Amino acid sequence: MDNGTYQGSYALITSDILQNTFSTLSQSQNGLGLQTFAYFSGIPWEDSPSTGRNPKVSDAIVLSYVTDNNRFTVDTVSYYNALNQGMNRVYTFKGYYPVGNQNIGINVGGDTYLPLNFPIFMYEYGWASGGPGPGSSSGYYVGILQYNSTKGLGYFLTTQYTNNPSPNGYYDYYYSGSAYGGSDYYFLEDIPGNIQGYNGGSYCSNNNQFCDIFAPTDQQGNPYYSQYGVFWLYNWFQEENNNNVNTMNIYFLMNGNIYNYSLASVPYSFNGYEAYAIPPNPPASIFTQSYINAYNTAFNQQNKNYQRALNKYQQFTPDDVNSNNFIPGTFGYAEQYNNLQPKTFFTIYSLEDDANYYDGTPYLFISAGSGGGSGYMYLDWVIVTYGVPYVVSAS
Repeated sequence: MDNGTYQGSYALITSDILQNTFSTLSQSQNGLGLQTFAYFSGIPWEDSPSTGRNPKVSDAIVLSYVTDNNRFTVDTVSYYNALNQGMNRVYTFKGYYPVGNQNIGINVGGDTYLPLNFPIFMYEYGWASGGPGPGSSSGYYVGILQYNSTKGLGYFLTTQYTNNPSPNGYYDYYYSGSAYGGSDYYFLEDIPGNIQGYNGGSYCSNNNQFCDIFAPTDQQGNPYYSQYGVFWLYNWFQEENNNNVNTMNIYFLMNGNIYNYSLASVPYSFNGYEAYAIPPNPPASIFTQSYINAYNTAFNQQNKNYQRALNKYQQFTPDDVNSNNFIPGTFGYAEQYNNLQPKTFFTIYSLEDDANYYDGTPYLFISAGSGGGSGYMYLDWVIVTYGVPYVVSAS
């Protein structure tokens, strides 16, 4: 999917089962659960070890579910950012100067393709040039890519499809990651001028389990960095009509490499480079173990023996199942985390999209792209399961 300088590609994968499952979505009050495993292997170096900048920028992986409804649009992060820079400027006698959004909210994953109007679950490996923090560092980026023709807006990420964003510039997305080799940690919602959550600092040194799950270690300065692993994503789609507004709620859990499961790597050479990389092995027990971990982490709460699943989940019991038979506790369902200020909290909510975009043939969208330089990435296999993990009733 990426085999050289400034390359990227995407794939659309469908099946009869996926089409039949999506066709019942509008008829189901309970919604639709999808669990996705995509296994990538490769060596995405961007700089020779002799440059002392290893790696400068590395690949990004994107997973999403889209539908072909004659409105499907896709292009790269760099392309969207370039369009914003060309659109969002004004001319005076002193020349042009920028206004509003100069990018979609991020600079990472330049040659990775993103679909328009569908939730994007993006994992940037390695690290990115520019300052540390959201938009420039390695980690997970979650949002919906939207377009607005108003000057100052253009393309931008958002957690909720909106028709009235601020014309002075707007974006909104969830981010979890690290910088400086993992010494700085981030877990936040990024809105211009209003970052909520952990924005740098040494939080991980005291909460290693939390960081192992949610924040891939920044690889700045690692001359033998290799990219590999299973990108795991769990979605729950639920349609609802409120005041004649047709919305789609998307709840989610994600993890770049399967938690608590290590993959064996082997030494590899490529055009004079050396690294450890994972060969394209079959799924074997990865699928089974990752499902068990995912289910237990998110849903297996019994007899008031609370699990602090993924660290700061809200405590809940089987009695806390809501009116839609959905258990609070999935990343994307109103978990509260400590904010930057003491005794204050911020909440991770579901993504809210326009349900009209989900009419048509459904596809699993997978993309991989580099930020420049040499290297390669392979998509080895994909597994999707339907309807799990989900609890219909609890006792």
